[in-house]
Amino acid sequence: MQEKKVNSAVSKDIQAGDIAADRSDNFDYIVRHFLQGPHFFQSSVVQYLYDWWQGYEPSLPQRKQFDLVEHAAIAPNLFLIKVLGDGRFEYRINGEEVVSLVGVSLKGEMISPDHHDIAMVNLARYYQEIVEKKQARACTGNLRPAHMDVLEFETVDCPLVDKNGNITHIVGAIGTN
Repeated sequence: MQEKKVNSAVSKDIQAGDIAADRSDNFDYIVRHFLQGPHFFQSSVVQYLYDWWQGYEPSLPQRKQFDLVEHAAIAPNLFLIKVLGDGRFEYRINGEEVVSLVGVSLKGEMISPDHHDIAMVNLARYYQEIVEKKQARACTGNLRPAHMDVLEFETVDCPLVDKNGNITHIVGAIGTN
């Protein structure tokens, strides 16, 4: 597979910690995007999760409405983040394919603005934007899994609320093109 180059129009969305030299996982580079309304993903698992989430518009789905058993077909590609407040998050669930693609299990990892790893600091900022805007976001870029060619990936990260409308979790999916 040929490596996809980042053009200058989207490179402004790449920050320190979003390129391979600054990372301890398989991400080569990451570009982050806001989503509004219908969006078409290349990955069927990412599209499936986004379609499920968007099916609740104009409301946001509650955490209790997301049942992993109902999404078993895409469970290997799913991750679930708990919102702790004050810009802090806990990585609660990551499927087998998430671990395989990313190169590390983040289950139990605390993600915060004062994390020692700049990639985790950027991830905390990214998740905080989802919480503040109550809007789904997506990422695209390249992965370099061990002993494999470069893979193009995409993710979707969708906020989930409690009965009072407060974002308590972010559910996401990762897939390759």
